[in-house]
Amino acid sequence: MITELLTKIAKKFIRYQEGTQLYSIGLTKFQKLAKEDKAVYKVDKVALVNCEIF
Repeated sequence: MITELLTKIAKKFIRYQEGTQLYSIGLTKFQKLAKEDKAVYKVDKVALVNCEIF
C-alpha cells in the first residue's frame, strides 16, 4: 500500500484516470484543471499530465 502510494507520487507524468484517483476529484474536473494549467502533453493518442505543473 505505501509503496504503491510512493510510486504514484514519484511519477512526473500521469494519465487522466490516475490523476482522478491521486487527487480524489472527478475526471471532467481534473481534465479541465490540467488544461487550464497547460500541464497536458499529448503523446500519440495518450494525454499525459505533468504533475510538477499541475
